[in-house]
Formats: sequence, structure tokens, C-alpha cells
Amino acid sequence: MTVLTLALAIVMSLLMPAPGKAIKTTSRPFSIPVLVYHHIAPQVPQFGVQWYVPPEKFDQELAFLHDGGYHTISVDSYVQALQDPGIDLPSRAIVLTFDDGYDDAYTRAYPLLKQYGLTGTFYIITGQVGQPGYLTWDQIREMQANGMEIGAHTISHPFLTQKDIFQAFSEIWVSRVVLAEQLGTPVTTFAYPYNDHNRFVTLLPLLAGFTSACIVDYHSGDVSNDFFAIPRFSILSGESPSTFAAVAESHGLMLTSLAAGR
Repeated sequence: MTVLTLALAIVMSLLMPAPGKAIKTTSRPFSIPVLVYHHIAPQVPQFGVQWYVPPEKFDQELAFLHDGGYHTISVDSYVQALQDPGIDLPSRAIVLTFDDGYDDAYTRAYPLLKQYGLTGTFYIITGQVGQPGYLTWDQIREMQANGMEIGAHTISHPFLTQKDIFQAFSEIWVSRVVLAEQLGTPVTTFAYPYNDHNRFVTLLPLLAGFTSACIVDYHSGDVSNDFFAIPRFSILSGESPSTFAAVAESHGLMLTSLAAGR
């Protein structure tokens, strides 16, 4: 990517609807937990069992949310609510996100979400779409048409801090452009691969036209002035039902065991 291309991208971003901006500290009567999953599938030891939440365990977690009166919202809705405390949210709001766009998002996670009347945000590696083990464009479109939010997760899932400015920006910006073109709708949210980011990298999604970006870190409550480093709890294979319940009901409780990123 040339300097001219980067400059053009910045100009285009400035011409688009304004992304989320820093806001004054606000508080809500309850915290909104933001969770992240990777695989919803039987464990595969050679690829790290912690990232593989068994379908039956995921089913139990969704049943807990459903029976407990939780309501899922999108990352975009979450950001809008933080921007405007006057926006009404459903009681017991929670955000479920899924990274990487594996095919089990469609075969395992998506059917269970629909069964319980819940939704999720799926972050897609655009260069992997249609490859073995990953979602197809038709599957992504179907999921979006049925209430799932689609976000970008770069083209090739690199360590962004190890790329130069042009490569990092291209990975972020092009992934948004491709998704928007394929889905026919704006794509507003981004997630950093491997949770790899620094203060400089978190500026790039803003320049690329996103309104939010997610990291994996302690979620200490809904008081934020940075929509490009939204913290998420990582839900792994080993969490007990009581630990999951504690996260869902955390109200900003910092649980270090759930702070690992990928």
C-alpha cells in the first residue's frame, strides 16, 4: 500500500458517517458483560483445547442466559448505548462475540443461538472465507439475515504490531471494504487478531471507518472513552457453570482467569 492509498483511505473515512467518539464518563445501573468465544466444537488437543468450547457446554451456557432473562445485543448497540446513556437497553443485556469465522460458527454456534432466541457478533478473517474449516459467504449472509452482527478480523489474521503502518492499515481497511461489499451493508466493528494491539494500532480501525474495535482484557464496567479497545472476557473450554454465571452476573467484576486473548 502506498502513502497515496493510505491518504485516500483516511480522506474516505473522514467523509463517512462519524465513528464513535470519546465521551464523558457515564454510568449505568448495571454492567454489560462482553464475552468472546473461538471454537464451538469438540476439543482438538493439537490446536489447544482451551479454545474449543464443547457444543453441550455452550448449550448449557446459552440455556443459563435464556432462563436467567438475559438479552443479547450487538457490539454496535453496546457502543451506541455508551455514547448516549438515554438509549434504552433490554434488561440483563450481554454481548456474545465469536472470533475468526470458523465453520463451527455456522454448524454449532448459530443453530444454538437461534434455538434460544439469542444473537452474536462474528468477527471474520476475510482471506479465509470459503477455505476448509471456515465460513462461506453464503453462510455469513444467512447468519446476518437472521440477526447476527458481522465484524472484521483482518484479511490474514496477522500480528498487527509486527506489520508496518501500511500493511497493518491495509489488513484492517480492506477487510472492512470486502465485508461491506459482500454483505451489502456497512461493517462497523473490528477485533484485533491474537489480541495484538498497542496505542498506535488502535488508531487504525478509526481511520479505516470502523466505529468500534474489541480487545481481550478485564471488563471493569461500562465506563469508557475508548471505543477502539473494548474489553472482552474470553470464555474457554474449562470454565465451570458457576464461573460462567459469575461472568454473566459480574457487573464489572474482574476475573483474571478469563482474560487470556488469542
